[in-house]
Amino acid sequence: MRLPTGVRVVCGASEATPNGVSLWFPLGALARVEDRVEGFPFGDDRRGSSLPWRRPLDGWLAEVAQKVHEEVRLRFGLIGFDVVGEVKDAKFALPPPEERGFGYLVPDNDRLRYFAATF
Repeated sequence: MRLPTGVRVVCGASEATPNGVSLWFPLGALARVEDRVEGFPFGDDRRGSSLPWRRPLDGWLAEVAQKVHEEVRLRFGLIGFDVVGEVKDAKFALPPPEERGFGYLVPDNDRLRYFAATF
């Protein structure tokens, strides 16, 4: 897949659940094109040290999700590292938690509201 920076990187996609889909980039592949990935997600990232490289990528993924939503209505979405196990525990209503390690996508009429990760 071509990232917004123009760099191509390997990605994967699959059905995560009968009603869901997952799109991901292997961290090793991202680390080859983005030096700041380093050892993410290991270590203490509570101060948001990964946000400078994650936010643009997450925002772009939110745009991709919006395009999907225009064709197939989404009920909810998460953007971030290893979110598949988190979906069943996530709240599907607004507002999302104030402190969040994932970006939240929540339908609001015809659009998806995107709430960026805070750490």
